[in-house]
Amino acid sequence: LGELGVVVRIRHLSVAPFVQAAALVEATSATEEAVLCTASQTYTLRLAESSNTLLLTPGEMPKAAPKGEPVTFSIAASASAYFELVPTAPRTSALPELLAACPYKDSGEAAEAAMDVEGSQAPAGRPTFAELSAVVQCSATELQAALQRARALEQDGRWCILDVQYEQDVTSSLLDLLVEKEWPLTAVPLAEAVESLAYDEVAVRHCLRS
Repeated sequence: LGELGVVVRIRHLSVAPFVQAAALVEATSATEEAVLCTASQTYTLRLAESSNTLLLTPGEMPKAAPKGEPVTFSIAASASAYFELVPTAPRTSALPELLAACPYKDSGEAAEAAMDVEGSQAPAGRPTFAELSAVVQCSATELQAALQRARALEQDGRWCILDVQYEQDVTSSLLDLLVEKEWPLTAVPLAEAVESLAYDEVAVRHCLRS
């Protein structure tokens, strides 16, 4: 344990998920608490004080000695408080603002925007999944679900939403085309739709999928 010992109490849970893959997402404001995230669940990390002093010993506790004989063991540290891990709902309130920081407008935007990686079609202002995971207080599974609910768009590993006005224009034109061609909404020929509209394939496909 060295000079500093940290005690964590996990309520009715297996320790395995935390040992295998758990990430601490720090609070980004004074009103937030730090959370610990596994692959599928978010836990609030809270400091709890104890009226009893906890003695920490390295390794396993010694076996009981014969009756009347003392048991000896070494103490590495002591603690009067511990952290509790309590399951909590994912905290995704920061996600909409992050996705809207650099919305997708059309394929020509790449020529005008600063590129993060040479050859990428996604502006550097859009966050990657890893960058979202470091800020949004939820697990990877919960983040994926939140991105789906937000109807987010991934391009070259970076996430955003469609520009609101641009999405309205694409959707309106797409609906007019469906009526004109008498296409069922569940069986729209993408290539023909893109060819008939003045919008790029990325936007048309996204509006059809959404």
